[in-house]
Amino acid sequence: NCHKQVGVLPTEDASINSQIESLKNDLIKKENLINELQNSQANSNFKAKESFSIKSIWNNDEMDLSKPVKITFHEINKSYNGFINNNYEPNGIGELILGKTVIKGEWANGFINKQANIKFSNDNIVSGRLNFHYSDTMFNFENLNNVNQSYKINFSNGDVYTGSIKIIEEYLYTSPDMYPFLLHGFGKINYVSGDVYEGDWIDNMRSGLGKYQTKDGDIYDGQWLNNEKNNQGIMTYKNGDKYEGEWKYNNKNGLGTFHYSNGQKYIGQWDKNKRNGEGTLFNSENNILQKGKYNEDKFIE
Repeated sequence: NCHKQVGVLPTEDASINSQIESLKNDLIKKENLINELQNSQANSNFKAKESFSIKSIWNNDEMDLSKPVKITFHEINKSYNGFINNNYEPNGIGELILGKTVIKGEWANGFINKQANIKFSNDNIVSGRLNFHYSDTMFNFENLNNVNQSYKINFSNGDVYTGSIKIIEEYLYTSPDMYPFLLHGFGKINYVSGDVYEGDWIDNMRSGLGKYQTKDGDIYDGQWLNNEKNNQGIMTYKNGDKYEGEWKYNNKNGLGTFHYSNGQKYIGQWDKNKRNGEGTLFNSENNILQKGKYNEDKFIE
């Protein structure tokens, strides 16, 4: 019937029928006319009654579904730009805007259940598998199934992370604009500074085993706690020096061995990156040069 031809759901409202007839007459006179048509009845594919407008290209009095459209939902802060099917559902490449959150990907009859890009209000872009229906007004935990999934996050500051994540569930149910992701599990991050870290994460912190390489070429490979070198680790410096031993609060602390690039070697106690306590210094031929107590990096006896 004429209602279906102009892309408006059936309605018993006489005033709307009159408007539809008027619009139809105008569209017949001009092909490829871009227009907005008001839908005021619940679509059975919607979870709740919603009013929306469609802006599209028309050919021979029919909506051209080979071209992208724009759908604006009037009662909520939501819109869609992309391809649709005959039931006005996202179908093909398109983006759904929920408040300040944008979901981009390939849709199939209203659903997106594969790789998608989600841009949040903080401008972080998360790429990964998503299960979402366009009629939803916010995410829930099931939409973001992160079990055994790898996500990519392009942070607004230029950092790029690839790996597993943790979701703050309460953020999902509060607002679609809340950023719900924490780096958690195993992952790699390329910092905009040029530094790279690959290893374990706990709640956005480098914690566990991991390898960190600075842009200058220094490499730390070992244990971390709350973003700091902690417990056992090996630091290899670009100049050829190397430290193996204990760390605390990001400093050499406890028992450790330092290999100097000139061949000398110190084995002993450290405190805040300095030789402090009992220790022995060897030359390149492994002969003892100093043995005794050190204080603030100096041999005292």
